[in-house]
Amino acid sequence: MKYRDIITLFISVLFILSLAYSIGVDNSVWYLPVVLFVTLIIVIYKLWL
Repeated sequence: MKYRDIITLFISVLFILSLAYSIGVDNSVWYLPVVLFVTLIIVIYKLWL
């Protein structure tokens, strides 16, 4: 595995966990999945393309 695989996997797991937390537990942290999704798109664009 290269560093880009590990970074993408880490951000993806954080995004999924924060999305599940904001939907199921606390709606006041709705901005966290949005920020992580934008970060994931930027990371995919910079590292994979």
